[in-house]
Amino acid sequence: MEVQGDFGIHTHEQLKALSNNMLLSPSFCGGKVSPGMAAYNIHLGSSSLDPMIGVLSLAQRSQTVPPDIGWVVMHQHAGHGYATEAGKEFFKYMIEEYGVTEMVAIVKPTNVVSIKVAEKIGFVEGGGIIGEDGIPRRVFMLKGMKKIDPDTRINFHGEEGEKIKEMSTGSSGL
Repeated sequence: MEVQGDFGIHTHEQLKALSNNMLLSPSFCGGKVSPGMAAYNIHLGSSSLDPMIGVLSLAQRSQTVPPDIGWVVMHQHAGHGYATEAGKEFFKYMIEEYGVTEMVAIVKPTNVVSIKVAEKIGFVEGGGIIGEDGIPRRVFMLKGMKKIDPDTRINFHGEEGEKIKEMSTGSSGL
């Protein structure tokens, strides 16, 4: 199984910086109180005591790109529609409870499974971005949103991404 991304998070300091830089901006929450970084576990069953098989998240990595939804399901549970089912409910919940008005899914062009999940959840093709690794990614978004220019660059560690990279490499960034 191909791992879709290693975001260079190897220390507690990097993880904390990433978490702080992914909090949802109130401007994307339609005037409601932001939940911060929204991450929810996917359980196989209706109880939080049932086995956890995946995670959904909505993170604000940039003030220029709307919050992006992400999902991961354990390999042995993939292909059964769990990401799609959970994604639809999560999507509805974020709109109803937190007033999220814009949301995107950022996907590598080779990740056919996530592209299908994004489309089944209700996202439409919405342009592209280039990650800090230089790899172009496809963007899927809510219907009616303004497409993102494919030359837009984003750091998956949030606005403070260079600081996280410096912690990882020990470089000063100069």
